[in-house]
Amino acid sequence: MALIPSLSVLSLNPLTIELGGHKLKLIKQSCSVDATKYYFTNRVINAWNSLPSNIISSPTLTTFKSRLLQHDISSYLIVLTV
Repeated sequence: MALIPSLSVLSLNPLTIELGGHKLKLIKQSCSVDATKYYFTNRVINAWNSLPSNIISSPTLTTFKSRLLQHDISSYLIVLTV
């Protein structure tokens, strides 16, 4: 069993047009094992789905990065203290 899930576990939500927001929202998998909800793929879905459509629909990677840096993502960052 792999510790890191493949990106194939990510799937687009077909209902996002009806629910509002951008059209590239992802569906979070249900987790039967407590540890799997902390996988990278499950942690980033809420952050990705909350991004505004002008960031998601950026025409280039450079534009995406620039717009993302201007957006407040602090609520999704986990600060680890030593």
